[in-house]
Amino acid sequence: MPEVPVIDPDPTDLEHQVDMSDRLDRISSRYYGTPDFMRIIAVANGIDLYPSGLIPGARLRIPAPNRVAEIMRSASRKKEGR
Repeated sequence: MPEVPVIDPDPTDLEHQVDMSDRLDRISSRYYGTPDFMRIIAVANGIDLYPSGLIPGARLRIPAPNRVAEIMRSASRKKEGR
């Protein structure tokens, strides 16, 4: 997966309150329908992917699903050096 760039906040972003059973892959699946975008959530919130930087009770910013395609295109262009 390409490196995800900084993800600026957007008014369309969602919020998720972390509970004890949460993991980034499960949160990604809940909002995006796939665990593949857990890195986007981690980058958007400045948390570590491994080990998980999730703290129960914390509020996470979830980039709106309609922004994911553009975030990934931006990451691919960055990887290709464009």
